[in-house]
Amino acid sequence: MPPSATIGQALEAARAACGAAPGCAGIAWQSAPVGIFGEARGRDEQFADGDRIELYRPLRRDPRERRRERVQRERSAAKRS
Repeated sequence: MPPSATIGQALEAARAACGAAPGCAGIAWQSAPVGIFGEARGRDEQFADGDRIELYRPLRRDPRERRRERVQRERSAAKRS
């Protein structure tokens, strides 16, 4: 990528390189929010060499709720023992 490349251009290049690989089919390349190292960025912004461009997707389940359910299962299993 040229030094003046944008995040959007890098994503397009990654999409082309990914092709029809099994993990690439479900990625929302055009609509997913993007960021660099956990900070939200726009697709028209430039990035530096070594930056990790990330695509963000919604969580399937709330991590706090999953933890509560796990703790509840563990407590009920401990009572049975």
